[in-house]
Amino acid sequence: MLRPERMVRAIIAGPRDKLPAVIESLHKMQVLHIVDHHGEDETFHIGKPLPQAGALSEYLVKLRSVASILGVETAPKGAESVKVEDLSGKVVSLELSITEEDAARKKAEALLGDIDRRIEELRPFAALGLPLERYRGYDTIAVFVGRAQKESIGLDTSLPKAEVFEAPGVLAVFVPKDLSDQAQSVVSGFGFTQLDIPAGEGSPKALLDTTVADREKWKGRLEEIQGRLDKLREKYAAFVVAAEEALEVEVEKAEAPLRIAVSDHSFVVDGWIPADAPEEPEARQTVRDAGPAVFDAQLPRAGSDALSARGVPDLLRVHDRRRRIRRALLRLRDDRPVQTPQGLRLP
Repeated sequence: MLRPERMVRAIIAGPRDKLPAVIESLHKMQVLHIVDHHGEDETFHIGKPLPQAGALSEYLVKLRSVASILGVETAPKGAESVKVEDLSGKVVSLELSITEEDAARKKAEALLGDIDRRIEELRPFAALGLPLERYRGYDTIAVFVGRAQKESIGLDTSLPKAEVFEAPGVLAVFVPKDLSDQAQSVVSGFGFTQLDIPAGEGSPKALLDTTVADREKWKGRLEEIQGRLDKLREKYAAFVVAAEEALEVEVEKAEAPLRIAVSDHSFVVDGWIPADAPEEPEARQTVRDAGPAVFDAQLPRAGSDALSARGVPDLLRVHDRRRRIRRALLRLRDDRPVQTPQGLRLP
């Protein structure tokens, strides 16, 4: 049966210029669940992203765009190792190459879409065989041309003054304009649907053949472009996945101050650690190595699951004086309800 893990409250405080090193150390430890600070205090506010956050986020967006274009979802066998400091030039170069190919692919796809629509427009007129200019430009004649669901049996009798051209499923009727209303009523009885006259002049059959040839040409170009993209995916898929994972971690670290309370000169990280987690002196030392003034401590489990920075102004102002920090923490502990009789455990 799954049960929630018991957690113990922990805080880490220190001078603000040590925050980047502390974030790096906490990430290596992988044990602290940070409680977000919401900036509700007059003294302490939400921190700002580290300076590199903007550039890292930009590279991550570029890389995700590359992954989307290439269709990379999972890493292939043989994961590739990357160094974040070496990514910028490679990501920019790769994005440029792939976006150019993607633009060419989109252009070819758009042209093929236009060609397909042109083919569908020309086919019924190619079946009728009349030059396209025959369907337009009349002053005294109305033209009805479109698809018919029924054979035009009796149409000549109903419209004796009409000139009719037929092909399987297609009907063209030329009548004097004064009979256009009557002609409209008659052809509607055959399940008639009006078609737009395609642009251009001359034989629709010749235009159709030219358009079909253009389609084959652009279809071949699209296949070439897709082939190049497939080769790029095979070549860079492992790099893209590894680089994306690395950048996600770096962006998370660079944006971590947005979850942390800071004043003009200090910071406090509030969070929880598993109560049953073994003591890790080396891990604690990793945090302390960020600077001699950085102080970490554990508090007994409190009734609330958030620790307001409002409660620790003394702690932050005197972070480099360990004796006064202990006293501030003890006051904080005494002011809050606790569920265990444990005292303050200091390293």
